Amino acid sequence: MDEKIAWQGTLVSVQPRIRLTRSFDERSHSYLGYALRVRGTIAAEERECLVGIGKVAHAKHQFRAGDIVSGMARAVADEKTEPVEFYKATGLKVIKRGTQDITPPPWLGI
Repeated sequence: MDEKIAWQGTLVSVQPRIRLTRSFDERSHSYLGYALRVRGTIAAEERECLVGIGKVAHAKHQFRAGDIVSGMARAVADEKTEPVEFYKATGLKVIKRGTQDITPPPWLGI
């Protein structure tokens, strides 16, 4: 699917996005950028999804949990090779910065 999908919402998390590969007895990984967990409107539907962005986009916008952001993205072509639902995001915009005092998850041990 080459059609871009509009999305907007609050960032729940920002995490590194990597691809792990294994060939016989050798393992390797490559950094793909970052995964934004967005809770909001995706293609006119209220839900939560993961949007993949590149390293340069994150360096420019410095996304963090709590930010309200918007953009356009493509649906992932092969779900087996990507840890996100949407990628190749463009038109990224920080609508409102979140507060710095985000409560972390309730850690339940080491």
